[in-house]
Amino acid sequence: VSGITSVDLAHGGSDLYFTIGQSIYKLDDQSTVEPTPEPEPVPEPEPEPVTDTTPPTLSSALIDGSTLTITLDETLASTIPDISNFTLVKNVSELLTVISASVDTVANTVTLELAAAVETTDTVTLAYEDNPGDQTRGVIEDDAGNDLGTIGSFSILNNTADADSDIEEN
Repeated sequence: VSGITSVDLAHGGSDLYFTIGQSIYKLDDQSTVEPTPEPEPVPEPEPEPVTDTTPPTLSSALIDGSTLTITLDETLASTIPDISNFTLVKNVSELLTVISASVDTVANTVTLELAAAVETTDTVTLAYEDNPGDQTRGVIEDDAGNDLGTIGSFSILNNTADADSDIEEN
C-alpha cells in the first residue's frame, strides 16, 4: 500500500487491531479490514440567552402646540399606554388634558395629543405613573416587556412657535 509510513499491530483479546496514521482498524474473522468508528463529536453547549431586564428610561420630551413627543432610550413594544397614566402640568398649576396616545417603535417615541395647544411661553412638566408589577397592556414598555417606571416630574422642552411670528407686517 503506498503512502503508509508505519503500521502498528495490537492484540485485544481475540481481536487483532492495527493503526495507520491516526486511524485504527480491526481485522475480523474473515480477514477483512474494518475501520473502527470515529467517536461522536461532543457538541459545544449553546450559550445562555441574554435576558434584557433593564427598563427603558425617558431621554427627552418635546411639546409643539398640542403634540407632545416623548423619546425613550430603548426599542419600544407597540403597547399603547393608557392616557390616564400621564399628568401634564402647565405653568405650575394648570392641568392639561391628554386625548390620545400612540407609539412609534422605529423612532422609540410615544406621542400624546392634548385637548388644547400650549403657548410658546408656557412651561410644561410631565409625570407618568406605572402600576406595581409587570403589565402587558396600557403601559410604556420596551420590546423585552420591561415597563417604564414611574416618573415624578420631567421638564418638557417647549418648541411651540410664537403665534405672532407667522403674521406678516404691512
